[in-house]
Amino acid sequence: MGLLFNENLSSKVFEKYVVDSMKVTIEFFEKELGKLRTSKANPSLIEDTRVIIDGKNTAPLKNIALITVVDTTVLLIKPFDLGMLINIERAMTQSDLNLSPKNDGSTIKITLPPMSKERRLEFVKLLSKKNEEAFVQLRKTRQDILNEIKKSEKSKDLSQDFSQRLQKALQVQFDLVTSSVEQLTKKKEISLLQD
Repeated sequence: MGLLFNENLSSKVFEKYVVDSMKVTIEFFEKELGKLRTSKANPSLIEDTRVIIDGKNTAPLKNIALITVVDTTVLLIKPFDLGMLINIERAMTQSDLNLSPKNDGSTIKITLPPMSKERRLEFVKLLSKKNEEAFVQLRKTRQDILNEIKKSEKSKDLSQDFSQRLQKALQVQFDLVTSSVEQLTKKKEISLLQD
């Protein structure tokens, strides 16, 4: 895993290791939350939409166009290459976001329609699914670290007492991280359900 588990391991170094190990999952989860539509326009809603660039290869929209927020319900897409305009428009139309792009020949304007109650509830279900995926990954990370601790105890690099202290510290950090995921989820759910 990258950390040498032995009796000289300080609690601060161990806690930082645990948090850093789980940080990747948290950052991915936060990015996924940004993709869930609320009542306000946000470039993260569409920036990772895949656009065909040469007949078969695709690229995320953010790599081939500038995405700006015009107001709370309008996004403006300005491609770096005007030849990509039609492909971007097609990708926006075919996305599962239920968007109606308007192509003016040099930019694409996307006006986000108001969300129905049913659509909001669909997003809440999707949020719940992403929350569970984050928890599964965090549990896996915790288990991987726990396995390293037990392996070090078995090989006598750690005493049983020190191993138990590390396991308790691991659980404390896991609880803190999962609590922050829950808070992020609740905050996003509230914004999804607001009119």
